[in-house]
Amino acid sequence: MTVLGPAVDAPLEEWERMVKLNIEGLLYCAHAALPHLLRAAQDEPRQVADMVNVSSVAGRVARSGSGVYNLTKHGVGALSESLRQEVTGRHVRVSLVEPGATAPELASHNRPEVLETVGGTSSEHRRRLGAP
Repeated sequence: MTVLGPAVDAPLEEWERMVKLNIEGLLYCAHAALPHLLRAAQDEPRQVADMVNVSSVAGRVARSGSGVYNLTKHGVGALSESLRQEVTGRHVRVSLVEPGATAPELASHNRPEVLETVGGTSSEHRRRLGAP
């Protein structure tokens, strides 16, 4: 989940929503999946299992107006790397996919005033983002 905008005067609820989905969601899924992945890695015929986490290039480079999003995606990368180091010897591979921005995501989660500042005001640009 991406919510962009300046940190000053940002609604705390937006930050909490990003942390819940991007961090806590990953933690709960990883916690639930790891025992199954470890068992699967012991079984024939493959004797390997894979965990694939989705982050963002925003987890590598911080930008003005996206600090909390950068924080959450950096956390996804950090946890993925730590898990990789921990379970790779038990034949569980942990991968990280880091796509760039997608227009529908920006339009669906951001306040209209933020869309104006990050996406411009042209009707064509707003249409591509899916904004009204």
